[in-house]
Amino acid sequence: MTTFNPYSYEFHEDPFPVYRDLREHAPCFHNPALDFWALSRYDDVLAALRRSGDPFELTAGELSALTHVTSGTMTSRLDRLSNRNFVSRHPDPTDGRLVRVRLTATGRKRVDAAFGALLDTERELLATLPSSQHAGVADALRQLLLAAGTDI
Repeated sequence: MTTFNPYSYEFHEDPFPVYRDLREHAPCFHNPALDFWALSRYDDVLAALRRSGDPFELTAGELSALTHVTSGTMTSRLDRLSNRNFVSRHPDPTDGRLVRVRLTATGRKRVDAAFGALLDTERELLATLPSSQHAGVADALRQLLLAAGTDI
């Protein structure tokens, strides 16, 4: 049985330019015909802002720390997200050295739709198991997160 691998040369003559282009130009991709959402490397920034709660705003430095990237990488990501109206940037009102980043309505709509689709897929997967096993799956996932050092 062959396993699908989108990075395989059997799938594309050279798949890497396709994925590089998607990462660079489509931080959030939607295929309406398939009702399919995909998030690229920018999803961690959008998700961090979404998780921060209303008003969905953090400093660029906080985002760098949360996503484990350098300030230069974060600046590049924010440039691209800002150009697509997913985030807005403005100076911190109390400390002019800081830049505050806020999730826009467009960005929130995109990240919520993508994560909604993810949750639907997870529900479909869980539906293949008897409901008596759902708690065991949740416990096993919780143990994996704890072992990885993730706050839950």
